[in-house]
Amino acid sequence: MKRVYAAIALALLIAGSSGFTGARRLHASQATMTFYFWGGTTEYNTNVVATQQVAQKLNVSIRNIDAQGDYEAGLLVRIAAHDGPDLFYAPDWWIPYLASKGILLNLDPYVAKDPAFHRKDYVPQALQGLTYHGHLYGLPRGFSATVLYYNKDIFDQMHVAYPSAHWTLNDMLNAARRLTTKDHWGLMLHDGPGANDKPSFFDFLWSFGADYINSAGTGCTLTSPAARRAFQWVVDLTYKYHVQPVAADITANGGWSGALFTKGKVAMVLGAQRWFYLYAPLLGGSTPAFRWGVQLPPLALDGKHRYAYPGYAGIGVWSGTPRRDLGYQIGKAISQGPGQIAIARVGIDLPAYEPVLHSNAPFISPDKQADTISIAALAYTRIPHYVVNMQRVQSALDNGALSKLWLNKDTVAHATQAACDEINPLLK
Repeated sequence: MKRVYAAIALALLIAGSSGFTGARRLHASQATMTFYFWGGTTEYNTNVVATQQVAQKLNVSIRNIDAQGDYEAGLLVRIAAHDGPDLFYAPDWWIPYLASKGILLNLDPYVAKDPAFHRKDYVPQALQGLTYHGHLYGLPRGFSATVLYYNKDIFDQMHVAYPSAHWTLNDMLNAARRLTTKDHWGLMLHDGPGANDKPSFFDFLWSFGADYINSAGTGCTLTSPAARRAFQWVVDLTYKYHVQPVAADITANGGWSGALFTKGKVAMVLGAQRWFYLYAPLLGGSTPAFRWGVQLPPLALDGKHRYAYPGYAGIGVWSGTPRRDLGYQIGKAISQGPGQIAIARVGIDLPAYEPVLHSNAPFISPDKQADTISIAALAYTRIPHYVVNMQRVQSALDNGALSKLWLNKDTVAHATQAACDEINPLLK
């Protein structure tokens, strides 16, 4: 699953913080801890700043480890060498594997004796996604949900009414068809076909009353009639209705949906809100000239149900670290007050910490309605059913039989059957 949770949030969320509630200060020799993360040069530099802030608050020296190449493989190599990092980003989809292998520290005993930690203070889905077999294995860094971005100037130019909370998927499609011209496309999924990733199709499956596996996690269900209808609907956006750009158009315009939107080439983008590479460019120094807004994700075709795909990662503590207590305290500082305020203000994610979520901190958009909608969308998030072998399952979904479908080189019936043939052995 594409990792787009920018580590820049960590730098800003700790800066200026005085809220390390319950953290022990070390008065003996200074401890050294390691933090393992993903990201490029800029993210590395900001993480250095962030961990220096942690050191000042807790009298701890933290060594940053910037993952180069495959993040997951790099972590497992370190764990196998008994040199695992004290703290690391734990993607939600990887929680079952890391927890089942004993790599992640079970945080329940720490939470149980911590008077400053209250589960009710967090967005429920954020904790749910970091829970495995009823035990908490990560602390939320932030949380986001699918929303519909739209370019108000294009809508006004084409005399189309702005998206409303009553829109269904078909209403969105009909508007996209009216908004598509030689100058701009009407719609783009966050990771559309050809955008170096698969479309974020979980919410589409849910909207059509389907899922990718059964409730027991023992069998692939992509061949169900409902799932196949969902996939056909997504493919038709590009290849039947032509409201979404093809791979060559995406590559020519920056390679991802955020670039097309900020260039004014797409009227609407449906995707996880406030992700660094989409929301931040709309607020930063290169702010586009057009006016933009945000609306809730469309309702399902029945006009009753609404689903949003979540975007987030947790802070995990390696079970093998001798500094478990301190690791927990640092993770908690990131997931609570000052840390969450900084996350909100930088525009990467919304806070997962309810007291901050419902404060003024998240309101940073020029259009207050955009932030209000972004917060409201959290209520519709649904956590996918992740399995222990999710990394291999996700690879099958991203790079296996379905990859040809997104490029219109296979039929829905054949691609979904082939995908299930790949996935079923991984569920045993």
